[in-house]
Amino acid sequence: MGIRTETISVNKLASLIYKLLKSDRDVVFGVAGFTGEGKSTFIIKMVQAYCKLAKIKFTFDFLTWSRAEMLKWIDGEGEGKTGQLPEFYPIVPDELFRMFYKRLWYDKKQIDAISVLNMCRDRHLFIIGAIPNFWDLDKSFNKRVRFYAYITTRGEAFVFQQENNPFVFDVWNVQDNQKLFRSGKISNSPNFLFKVDYGDLTEEEKVQYLEIRNRK
Repeated sequence: MGIRTETISVNKLASLIYKLLKSDRDVVFGVAGFTGEGKSTFIIKMVQAYCKLAKIKFTFDFLTWSRAEMLKWIDGEGEGKTGQLPEFYPIVPDELFRMFYKRLWYDKKQIDAISVLNMCRDRHLFIIGAIPNFWDLDKSFNKRVRFYAYITTRGEAFVFQQENNPFVFDVWNVQDNQKLFRSGKISNSPNFLFKVDYGDLTEEEKVQYLEIRNRK
């Protein structure tokens, strides 16, 4: 697209996330883009790099397609918090559309799930998930997203963050960014951070991903 901007590695972005979590914050990260362009690949690469920094053994079992399983990992079940993942662990809801669709904003389970997300900052979790269109998500969930990556093409992602401005109604500046993106000037957006280049999965990793997706 001819955009001149800073390009960083997956490892550098993972380091930024790790530092944020270690500074008593949480990170919810949304990843959007056309089907087949590499959203899941980007996410897996990110989680692999993060796990290396956090000294956590990476496994494809961090991926889930179930809202109930995601909530169990965040908050546990019952007084004993059964199934709760340890602090600083990654959680990968690979299809956010199924969990936080904006047209189901009235659904009690969806409302409860967002409430759990709003109260889990002290768990310092790295939650990263995919959706074809970021704006199809429940507005309350969008407000919890710290970073948003758009996969422009395989191996390339533009990364955005909420604008830290107490005087804006729309922290993502959707209308302004539509114009900037169409004119090839998205790097001028107050939300734009940088471009990230990332590689492909190995053939073995692709098999493992398909296996876990079909099993869950």
